Amino acid sequence: MRKILFSIAALASTASLYAAKVDIVPAPKVLVESSGEFRAAGAPVAVSSAAAAAATDLAASFAADLTVSSGKESRVNAFSGRTPAKGIVFDFDADLAAEAYTLDVTPGKVSVKASSTSGFFYAVQSLKQLLPVAIYTGVRDAESSWTIPCVHIEDAPAFAYRGLHLDCCRHFFSIDEVKKILNLMSMYKINTLHWHLTDDQGWRIESKLYPRLTEVGSIRKGTQIGYDRYSCDNVPYGGFYTQEQVKEVIEYASRRSITIIPEVDLPGHMLAALTAYPELGCTDGPYELWTRWGISTQVLNPAKPATMDFLKNVCGEIADLFPGKYFHIGGDECPKGEWKNDPLCQKLIAELGYVDDKNATKEQRLQNWVTAQMQEYLASKGKEVIGWDEILEGDLKEGAVVMCWRGPQHGIKAAQKGFDVIMTPNQYLYFDFVQSPRIEKEPLSITTQAQRYVSWEKVYSFNPFDQLNEEQSKHIIGVQANVWTEYISTEDHLEYMIIPRIFALSELQWSPVSTRSEERLRNSMATHQLPIMSSLGYNYRPLDNVFEKPEPAGENVLRLLYWNIQNGMWADQGNNYDNFVNWVKSYDPDICVWCEAASNYKTADKARLEEGGRYLPSGWKELAGRYGHKYVFLGCHRDNFPQVITSKYPIEEVARICGSQPDSVVTHGSGWAKIRYAGQAINIVTVHTWPQKFAFGVPKEERKASAERREGDQYRCKEVKYICEHTILSGEGAGEQNWIMLGDFNSKSRIDRPIYNMQQDDGYTFLCQDWIAEHTPYIDILSKHTGDRQISSTYTRDRIDYIYITEPLARRVKEAYYIADEWTLPHSTHISQFKTPSDHRPACLELKF
Repeated sequence: MRKILFSIAALASTASLYAAKVDIVPAPKVLVESSGEFRAAGAPVAVSSAAAAAATDLAASFAADLTVSSGKESRVNAFSGRTPAKGIVFDFDADLAAEAYTLDVTPGKVSVKASSTSGFFYAVQSLKQLLPVAIYTGVRDAESSWTIPCVHIEDAPAFAYRGLHLDCCRHFFSIDEVKKILNLMSMYKINTLHWHLTDDQGWRIESKLYPRLTEVGSIRKGTQIGYDRYSCDNVPYGGFYTQEQVKEVIEYASRRSITIIPEVDLPGHMLAALTAYPELGCTDGPYELWTRWGISTQVLNPAKPATMDFLKNVCGEIADLFPGKYFHIGGDECPKGEWKNDPLCQKLIAELGYVDDKNATKEQRLQNWVTAQMQEYLASKGKEVIGWDEILEGDLKEGAVVMCWRGPQHGIKAAQKGFDVIMTPNQYLYFDFVQSPRIEKEPLSITTQAQRYVSWEKVYSFNPFDQLNEEQSKHIIGVQANVWTEYISTEDHLEYMIIPRIFALSELQWSPVSTRSEERLRNSMATHQLPIMSSLGYNYRPLDNVFEKPEPAGENVLRLLYWNIQNGMWADQGNNYDNFVNWVKSYDPDICVWCEAASNYKTADKARLEEGGRYLPSGWKELAGRYGHKYVFLGCHRDNFPQVITSKYPIEEVARICGSQPDSVVTHGSGWAKIRYAGQAINIVTVHTWPQKFAFGVPKEERKASAERREGDQYRCKEVKYICEHTILSGEGAGEQNWIMLGDFNSKSRIDRPIYNMQQDDGYTFLCQDWIAEHTPYIDILSKHTGDRQISSTYTRDRIDYIYITEPLARRVKEAYYIADEWTLPHSTHISQFKTPSDHRPACLELKF
């Protein structure tokens, strides 16, 4: 299993598993599919003389990747004049915009056209997504069909500025990891890395002019522990990039059509610089790099000439390293308390004629003055400044670009004032926020309030143009997501926070609104994009409620899929029924165990099972056949709820345990079947316990008396005990040690309440587990792997799913995990015949023989 930051490997299911033949993220502007396909393996690659400067290296790189991964050589040739009629052809088209491209695939030819290196680069990224995943890995894949579906694509970005921000100050990341993030960005056509290089917790870029910035300012004495701002682990922490390393990263990014924008945050967030050069501050200090997170009240003193000289010199030195047109000067979260109390600052404010008014304080206008000074100086270096939206407070000089982070309203205000805006509102685009409202299930993060989670769906829902007219909308030049790293200290965690949200970000930045579809993107991520991430070794957060196809089970591995499906899937539910079938089929289990699966056969047979009767509903035969299972077994029933096993391998019914009881009625749910695999018998017992009303093996009079005494809970234990004693501990097959018991063990329900109204209960207990622990040779294998014993929901808290297996079989366990971390899969929510959705999660058990 891949590395994740949960203890649970939360694979999940999807609302729709149908993937289009052409699957590209971000979605192209125009995409028209047609019949047929182009055979890519060994296809020649040709580059026109007109496109040579822009496309030759890209074509050669693509041909090399195709050669290695397909196993057949694709040779690169140049041409002029007549265009080749076959092969993969890169040609120049002067009518296309700089980042635009067209892609035409016919059975005989792939035509790639663009007017720039960026255009050709993006065309290649789309072309790669039409090929098997191995095109990314450099590993030969002889099993895949190396074909490209026929398609016509016309594509260009919605925004010229498509950014991702990375904070390397709070936690430092190696240039190898930065390059890995650049690779990820380039695959999804994100063209700007906003590199946050200076802050209160560390200065991360070498300065030849001010060497103490890294000698002193790059190393803090320790780091805050968790949320305790007054704690410190006392472990020195540091790191910085040399200028040569910076140049290397810039060049690496350039080859991937990415521009890097440096940020030197000023005049606040400068504690690292003040620690190195205390004479730049408003006080005598002492100054020390922060070991905690938050906002330091200690800031630069702009009234000192040496301070402004420092800012211009160091920013000029850094600006000379970065060829892009933008330079980010921060400007956020700058406390003004020291300026109010500093005589030099107050003197400068008076000289500048600043006063407090309803629009801004005089200290805010002093920050405007600093911004203007830096704006003018950096203009002399050929740069335009970007600042966080606080720079808008007061009188911002024309020409600055506002990066709004505190909410869309600040971007709206800036655009209405005529400033260009890059939208980065934290409510939608902060990737350091958790990705689910279930914070306890997420890694430690800056998010402490569940409602502030940012899922990929929330990213996707953002409208950068909301409340703006057509003219004002022209000032929204880009969209960016920000990754602050106070609580992100490892590369795995960093990637986990970026992926899968980066897919939604890329479509927000690139794709026109008309092509966006949450369902299409969800399916693409599940079936194509995340497998690409796995192949490249990225760590990522599994999708909620989206099936992610697992790795193959492996040779001689039996994969068992278990789900207390509650009410199953109605055959007449159309797409929902098809989605369920495709989910199971994609997971490719050898055995499926469905507990409490009512609706499948009720819809198919329109009949209720009579007491003592036995039948095999045609609905289950048809359902199992659709996902590749030939054999079907129905255990006993609990009030019309069968226990169903389907299998690729023959099933032998051993006993229907309830039926052997003198007090038997069809309201009991358990069964015993035997499946033979790899020369061994595997006994599968399905269990569905229910409140004392249905406890079997107990005389009616005793049940009635206990109900009157409200002491019926013990009979659920007796029920489980009876099943165990008559299967594993004694009876037919007792000597065979490969036993699995799967089921739903209900705990406590109050006798004076309706049986289907248990969601109102509280004070639940679970008695069965104590009896099992004491009297049976079972181990709780699923709990052992997940550390999560009880499954609960906001609806019912009294059901607990278990997989118990005998010790010899336990040694064969390859994997055991929940497939979905949500209580309910999307297709089961609306089909329940009761009012409460299922509170059970699918689980997987893989056994190595």
